[in-house]
Amino acid sequence: MTTTEEQNTEPAERATSHKPLKAAALGCGVMAALPVLLVLGVVALVMFESAVPEDYAEVAPEKMAERVVSTSEDAYRAMGLHRAIPRGEQRTEAGGRTVNRLDSGLCYPGGWESLEDRSVKGAYQLSHDWELDRVPAKAALPALERLRDHLKDTGWRVTRYGKSVNDEWEVDAERDGDTSDDGVVRQSVTWFENGQRLHGGNTGPCAYEPGWKEDDGPPGRPVEAPAVFPAP
Repeated sequence: MTTTEEQNTEPAERATSHKPLKAAALGCGVMAALPVLLVLGVVALVMFESAVPEDYAEVAPEKMAERVVSTSEDAYRAMGLHRAIPRGEQRTEAGGRTVNRLDSGLCYPGGWESLEDRSVKGAYQLSHDWELDRVPAKAALPALERLRDHLKDTGWRVTRYGKSVNDEWEVDAERDGDTSDDGVVRQSVTWFENGQRLHGGNTGPCAYEPGWKEDDGPPGRPVEAPAVFPAP
C-alpha cells in the first residue's frame, strides 16, 4: 500500500526536473533570435540613413574645378618650378611624360548606408593630378622643402615629409575644411627617384551638381583641366 507522502513526492520531483529543461530551451531560443534581431537592426539603420540626404553643398562642376586646380597651383608655385604643363597626358622626349588632368568620380555615403554600395544621386567629386618628368634630385628635394615650409605657413598640417619606401620622397598635408570625407582636406606631392618625376594632386569634396537629372549621365562631367598648368 502506498502512503500519501510517497504519492506526493514523485510529482514534485518531476516538476523540479522540468525547470532546467525549460530554462535551457528559453536560452537557446534567445540565442537563436539574436542574429535575426541584429540583422533587423542593421536593416533599420540602413533604411533610416538612406532616407536622410547627404549634407553636400550644391556646386557647379566648373566652380569646383577652379577650386581644386587652384589648390594644386598654389603648391606648384610654392615649389619654385617654372615649367608649364599642357592639358592631358603628353609624352616627352626620352620616354617621359607630363600630366595635367581633372577626373570626376561618384560619391558614396559613409556609415551603415555604405553597406548598400550605392552612389549618391546627383553627387560628384573632382580630383586634379599633375606630373612633371625629368626633375633631378638637386631640383626636386629643395622644391619639396619649400613646399613643406609654405604649407606650414598657410595653415596646413604636414603629416609626412621625407623619404618613404622605394626611394620616394613625399610631402603630405591636411587641413580642416569643407569636405565630404571626415572634415579634413588633403593633398600630396611625391618625387620618384626612379624616373626622376614629380607627381602631385588633391581631391575636392563631394558636391551636388545643380539641376542634374538622371538622364544627364554621370554628374560632374564633362570637366577639363586648364589648357596650361599653372595658369599664366
